[in-house]
Amino acid sequence: MDLSFTFFVFKFFKLKLYFPISLIWLVAVLSFGLLGFFPTHLYHNIHLSIVIVMFFTWTLSEHLFANLTKNEGFIYFTNNLIFIQMVIIFFFVVTKNFNAIFESIYLFAVFIWIIIFIGKFLRK
Repeated sequence: MDLSFTFFVFKFFKLKLYFPISLIWLVAVLSFGLLGFFPTHLYHNIHLSIVIVMFFTWTLSEHLFANLTKNEGFIYFTNNLIFIQMVIIFFFVVTKNFNAIFESIYLFAVFIWIIIFIGKFLRK
């Protein structure tokens, strides 16, 4: 995900950059991009901080953008996916096992949401 896609979404939903939903989404996207610059084996605390920020901003973004679509089915799907993501994160927090497997499972759920969001709701 990159900034051009982010600004396309803002334009599609007629969102200004200073709107809270836009700022939250922008922080989520930028934190996702930062993950590659701070690998966990070299920068554990920084990487973990970025993951935490990304989780909260991305989860909130999923919920807010699902509500913008006004599609009850997608809102229901998003809420269930958020619950699954929280269970995944809880599992890995309890086991203290933050690693590439955790991030891959979490990001797989995120990409499922993105694919559905783009495929169904970002068309004119």
